[in-house]
Amino acid sequence: MMQQRQINNNILTGSLLALGAVIIWSGNFIIAKYFSNAISPIALAFFRWTIATLTLLPFCIRPFIKNIGLIKKQWQYYFLIALSGITIFNTLVYIGTDKTTATNLALLGTTSAPVFTILLSYLFLKEKPGIGHWMGLLFTVAGVLYLITAGKWQNLIQLSFNSGDLWVLASGCSFAIYTILVKKLNSPLPPPVFLFTIFLIGTLLLLPAFIIDDMHQYRIIWSKSLISSLLYLGIGASVISYYLWNLSIKKMGATKTALFSNLIPLFAGLQAFLLLQEAFTKAQLISMILIFTGIIFVNTIGKK
Repeated sequence: MMQQRQINNNILTGSLLALGAVIIWSGNFIIAKYFSNAISPIALAFFRWTIATLTLLPFCIRPFIKNIGLIKKQWQYYFLIALSGITIFNTLVYIGTDKTTATNLALLGTTSAPVFTILLSYLFLKEKPGIGHWMGLLFTVAGVLYLITAGKWQNLIQLSFNSGDLWVLASGCSFAIYTILVKKLNSPLPPPVFLFTIFLIGTLLLLPAFIIDDMHQYRIIWSKSLISSLLYLGIGASVISYYLWNLSIKKMGATKTALFSNLIPLFAGLQAFLLLQEAFTKAQLISMILIFTGIIFVNTIGKK
């Protein structure tokens, strides 16, 4: 009885943590698309993670140095986690932004990661997906599709895909790898120190690409809005969201946490409604119901 209560508490806490992460992340796609002509994808990624690293530096440098021996012992994991979740993931999203539509970006960027996570979790974590997982995936993907097509399924026929969509699909696979590696490693480092470690490694791995990018003289069009958006990405969408996401993975596992990413385009619409006075449509409401139904399936029928 006590064990079941603990499982339920972990699911509730993990769900709230994942919700917080995707609410903040929902602004990432909007910013990437809006500033695609002002800053190159690699520069956007580099400045984002540099800000994130510097934000944690004053709080984490001493415990980081104290735990450097432990980090060296498991350096392969930290390297792969940083490479997949920091260096590659968002950089591919930003590259894809230049080559695809906002619709495809939201569709592929949010639905691919949960699918890859379920498959990779089964292969590497032995998390065998049950009927609840597949039903949950079906409902959440249906919710995203309903949102993207504005409730008119015939609009699916009009969706077109290009090379940019392949970049976005690759980013989804990269984030799935990150998610299962975080679960598999179960790092003994305090969460802020863990984030600082992977942010630092990920930023250093991006540095050569940034130098090459800068040598080609891709001019950045600086503005107050760009700087404030970089701060949002570096502090909110990096430090805070990744902290919440990683805690959620520890609470309820990689597969259950991954499905929450399907809420990103929905929350982007809600933010547009609240901040930009855009209409909140019937399609968005139905999409919300479908996605939350899927999440409920995973956390009830799908739990072990």
